[in-house]
Amino acid sequence: MATAAEPLERYRWQNRIILVFADPAPRRAFDRQLALLAEDPDALAERDLIVVTTDDDRVGISGAKPADPTPTDLRRAFDVPPDGFAVLLIGKDGGVKLRSDQTVPLADVNALIDTMPMRRREMRSSPD
Repeated sequence: MATAAEPLERYRWQNRIILVFADPAPRRAFDRQLALLAEDPDALAERDLIVVTTDDDRVGISGAKPADPTPTDLRRAFDVPPDGFAVLLIGKDGGVKLRSDQTVPLADVNALIDTMPMRRREMRSSPD
């Protein structure tokens, strides 16, 4: 598995990351992916997931201060073409766990995360 790129290193061991790269206007895939992720904010929080989005000239990070990396930094670090849509799931260990050029339902992301050893440990140690 690939290792986390320097632009997102500060989140390693703290958060899992859904990284969404914008497609060219009218950004249908980008908008659809954000809508899919917004369907269950509690599931995102439960899995320590933050959403990082790239647009033409800015990076957005959910629940955090404005990001330092530029879209170009992230596209270069994760080998995403300048005008390509992509969704990546980055694990807490910094590895790329999922890469898709199509939108990904949140249920699929959650199911994948829930199979990961670190997440299984988190679920076992949860007070619920």
